[in-house]
Amino acid sequence: RRLVLLGDSAAFSLAEQFDPSIAPSWDVQAVVQVGCPLTPGVTMDAGSSTPNPLDPNCVDWRELWPAYLSALDPEIVVVMIGAWEVLDHRVDGRDIRFPSPEWDELIATTLASAADAAAETGVPVVFFDVACMGGSSSNPGTTARSDPARTAAVNRHLDDLAAAREGLTIAHVSTVVCPTGVDGLEIDGTPVRYDGVHYTSVGANLVWPWVFEQLERIR
Repeated sequence: RRLVLLGDSAAFSLAEQFDPSIAPSWDVQAVVQVGCPLTPGVTMDAGSSTPNPLDPNCVDWRELWPAYLSALDPEIVVVMIGAWEVLDHRVDGRDIRFPSPEWDELIATTLASAADAAAETGVPVVFFDVACMGGSSSNPGTTARSDPARTAAVNRHLDDLAAAREGLTIAHVSTVVCPTGVDGLEIDGTPVRYDGVHYTSVGANLVWPWVFEQLERIR
């Protein structure tokens, strides 16, 4: 039985710390690109006109995901995105700011394309909702990521997507890592995401058992 996790560096931080003893019958594989948003163009923090650096190794995930999914032949696909998508965007020289109809359209169309690519092999697809973020000011996009209105907006688009598509489910990981709805760093004093976005080993060991509980309900 195989689960493939698609996403960015946050997904990588979760996947690399998967403890196989949590679900011995499952093989977990990750297809991730670090520093690569799903949206076209470049991203910017709220109130900034300076683009965040884009990793030169980023490739088109619309081709990458289906190719790897075909090769890996998973039983289920999990998609974990959001850290880049909540930001402002510059596409073909045009700034797309939150909140605006243009921002909503960009996010909605990007998520729809992501759902298409993730469902390429016909197996069930689960999107994590976007959990609260915050933490280190050295992270690009900290102001935007700390804005609950932005995470809520992306999550509304995810809910709309799931309502319109058979075989697509939203798993609310935010209820696990953000039980109070704010602060992505700690739960009861225990660090779960070391910078408010990327998982610690403790955070990963908190999330993975919950993931497999959700998968049993979906199946």
